[in-house]
Amino acid sequence: MSEFSEMLERVDLDDMIAYLIWGTDSKIEHIGTYEGRIKESYDKIFKSLEEMFPAANRQDDGLYGAILDFSITHSEVYLEMGLILGLQLYKNLEQKYQSFELTGLQSTINKNWFADREMENGR
Repeated sequence: MSEFSEMLERVDLDDMIAYLIWGTDSKIEHIGTYEGRIKESYDKIFKSLEEMFPAANRQDDGLYGAILDFSITHSEVYLEMGLILGLQLYKNLEQKYQSFELTGLQSTINKNWFADREMENGR
């Protein structure tokens, strides 16, 4: 199964509530501006390439173009995936909202809270 299909299947109200309560599992810190983070990523890849291939030069338009094409393709794919997943999440939340009473929502929050407490206690 593809990564996109797996993400689409995981769009779930329980998961969304858990995310909103505890945040992301990611240990990556997002510090700095978007522009700075993009520039840093290009610096990293060019530094790695220049270390692996001493003849490589970040001033080479061909190399720069190849890396730029690669990054544009990935950006476009992840943007499309994010939009589709966001719309799917919205659709799922709206359907759950229409069929959920407050007690159902509260039980979902309690279930997630209880699971977190069990994880903290090592159960």
